Amino acid sequence: MAVVIIPKEKPKSPKSGVALLISLSIVTLLSIALMNTFENRTVEVAHLENTLERFQAETLSRSVLRATLLAIRQQGLATIVKNKQTWQNLPIPIQNGSFKIQEIQPIDHLFNLNKKFRLDSPEVTVFKNIIKKFHSDDNYATAVFDEEQALSAINDWTDVDQEPDEEFLYGFEQYPFEEPAYEVKNRPFDLLSELKLIPAFRKLNLDDKYVAENFRVIDSKEYLNINLAENEEVYLFLDRFDDVEGYEMISTYKDELAAAIAGSESDLSSGLVAKSRFLPPLYQRYQSDWELALGDEIAKKLTEPERDLFDLKTDHLRIRYRISVGRVNLDVESLVKVEYLKPKEGLKIKEFRILSFVIL
Repeated sequence: MAVVIIPKEKPKSPKSGVALLISLSIVTLLSIALMNTFENRTVEVAHLENTLERFQAETLSRSVLRATLLAIRQQGLATIVKNKQTWQNLPIPIQNGSFKIQEIQPIDHLFNLNKKFRLDSPEVTVFKNIIKKFHSDDNYATAVFDEEQALSAINDWTDVDQEPDEEFLYGFEQYPFEEPAYEVKNRPFDLLSELKLIPAFRKLNLDDKYVAENFRVIDSKEYLNINLAENEEVYLFLDRFDDVEGYEMISTYKDELAAAIAGSESDLSSGLVAKSRFLPPLYQRYQSDWELALGDEIAKKLTEPERDLFDLKTDHLRIRYRISVGRVNLDVESLVKVEYLKPKEGLKIKEFRILSFVIL
């Protein structure tokens, strides 16, 4: 019988186990490195896509403003504003994104903060009325803020020297104690959001929406466009002049003034083309449309400063819209000055001047 000899198994060297571990470690490290490289490439691609989408969104934002201004010029401001239910917040596809216009708003009636306030000026009472309107009667009576101090701080912020405001005598604002500390700007506001930097204004506890609905930083006179103002805007504007010296007739005939404006609201004609409530001129020797709507009693009693509170045109517009491209959303706000072909005779727009263009 044949004898099968089985060779004795040679014991494994400890070195072979170490080599295996090293090999596995190298494979693992290479795998991790490849994974990291893949992840890095994925992040880079996503970053490039996001950068491209933002570039496209910013390009579209300028195109949308041009298109909006062109539509206003062609259709007329009255038609655009009075038909806002047809375009407001409506997504409009464009290229690989969309946009929606949130607001086309006349802002000449908003309270101008880029001016020197004086203690004996009617504007101080107007400012106080705006603040009081925001707070309920109970909250206003117990509120811990000072409107005159806020106006003093605004004077100090917008003047051109390093001295404290000399009109209200409140002294320096505590900017060095802010976090982080900063200095007074000493020149006019460029943006409404700068108000948040003024401690005395922040103490008024106004929310951003109310500030945007009541204030502006474009330096021009304040007046209400009686052709475009909505009823709520009319009353908010007239309420500012309660108990304001020199504007007693506005308070006395507030309801009559509001009724004259709203009562002359014209219906939209065919093709959604809106007509102006009142045709120019605003005042004339043999009574204008506006004076006829007021009636002789009121029209003759209004003082010159009170008459200046009303106009038939808009000089400044705020336009807000949102651009969406892929995952990028941009909110844009632009302030525009409107210039007319015949400022005193008609309302046909000649051109626009872009005063600011901010991507938020």
